[in-house]
Amino acid sequence: MARLSDAAIILSGVNPEPANDEVCRFVQIRNLGVDDGGLQVGRRPTAGRAVPIGRGDILLAARGERALAIKAKDSHLGAYIALDIYLIRPDQDRLDPDYLVAFLMRPETGVLLRKSTAGASLPRIPKDAIAGLQIPLPAIERQKAIGRVASCIHRRRELASRLMAVESLLAETSLERAFAQLS
Repeated sequence: MARLSDAAIILSGVNPEPANDEVCRFVQIRNLGVDDGGLQVGRRPTAGRAVPIGRGDILLAARGERALAIKAKDSHLGAYIALDIYLIRPDQDRLDPDYLVAFLMRPETGVLLRKSTAGASLPRIPKDAIAGLQIPLPAIERQKAIGRVASCIHRRRELASRLMAVESLLAETSLERAFAQLS
């Protein structure tokens, strides 16, 4: 077991300010879902902790009722994280990004992180709780194997969700067409 901060850099987000001449993109919690819904545009941040999202980075929602962590999508690359997201940049020689997402998405990890939340109306997971999170670090080959399995499971769930949405739309459309023919 190791502290997450021993195998990754953990950065907090910044508040997007209105855009000026130098425009950049920001990822918000709403962009962590299946459809990232378009990124917010704002002024390039000047805070030292503000770094562009890179390949292999993990985005973790700082707020919410359940743990929500994803590996950065291609559409996120080069953007910055907004306030309610943590950027976790694993040392990929020690910690596989897909393995880390699988670990962060475990129900037990979510419960542990939610126990540490602060704030009354919109509880926030403190950065120290994430930094101090104890994570097992087996050999990198084993991590990659676990990460690949977790990625396949996540992708299957994502595809099943999309299929259900399409089937529902098809059923509604078919029923509406049937009623339209009665007129």
